[in-house]
Amino acid sequence: MGPEAKKPIKSFRDLEVYQSSYEAVMLVFRELLPRLPEKEKFDLKDQLSRSTKAAPRLIAEGYAKNTREPDFRSI
Repeated sequence: MGPEAKKPIKSFRDLEVYQSSYEAVMLVFRELLPRLPEKEKFDLKDQLSRSTKAAPRLIAEGYAKNTREPDFRSI
C-alpha cells in the first residue's frame, strides 16, 4: 500500500489478506482448473478446488473468533 490512508476494518472482507486469497481463488477457478486434463477431473481438480477455497474461509473464521465478545470465545 502507498501513503494513502487505510480504510477502517469493519469485516473480514476489508482485510488485505482476505482480498488477496479470494482473488487467488478466482484465478485458480478461471485460469487453472479449466486447463487441467479431463482424466484429473475427480482427483486433482477436486483437491485443488477444495484446498483453494479453504484459505479465505479460514481467514474469515479467524477474524470472527478474534473480534467476538470475550464471553463467547471458547477457551
